[in-house]
Amino acid sequence: MAVTYGVPFTISCKAEGGREPHRIVLSYPNNTKEFKWERGNSSDLICEGDHVVTCSHVISSPGYNADGSYTCTAYNINQLGDEDSNDDDVMLTVVRDPVIEPMKNIEMLANETEVLNCTISSKPNIGKDKIQWLFPNSSIVPDAMI
Repeated sequence: MAVTYGVPFTISCKAEGGREPHRIVLSYPNNTKEFKWERGNSSDLICEGDHVVTCSHVISSPGYNADGSYTCTAYNINQLGDEDSNDDDVMLTVVRDPVIEPMKNIEMLANETEVLNCTISSKPNIGKDKIQWLFPNSSIVPDAMI
C-alpha cells in the first residue's frame, strides 16, 4: 500500500473465525510501536464486530520512517482453553511528490562560469532525465549545457 508523505491515512485489519477474538494487536515495522484492543476495555485501536472484527488506526502524519511491514495479530481462546493467534501483514510505502529546495541568488559577470546546484527530494527518486532547467525567458536549457 502506498501512502503520501505527511497525509493522514487509516490502516485497517480484519480478524474473523469461529471464536470471537478477545485481543487484537497492530504492530508497527520492527515492533517499534504497538496498538492493542481488548474486548471490553478502552483501546488505542478502533474495533467493531463480534466474530468478524475490523480494526483501524489513523497515522496522522506519515514520514519516511513509516515504511515497512505492519502486522495485525488476533488472539482468541480455543476449545482447550489455550490462546491461539493468527496474523496478517500489510506492506506500507511512503511516497513524496518532488520538493525543490530554494536556491540562492548569485551575481556574476558576463562570460564567467558558475555552477548552479538544485536539490530535489522525492520518493521514489527522480532521475536526471526528468529534470529540466529553464532560462529566464522560460525556454529549456539544452542538455549539452548541463
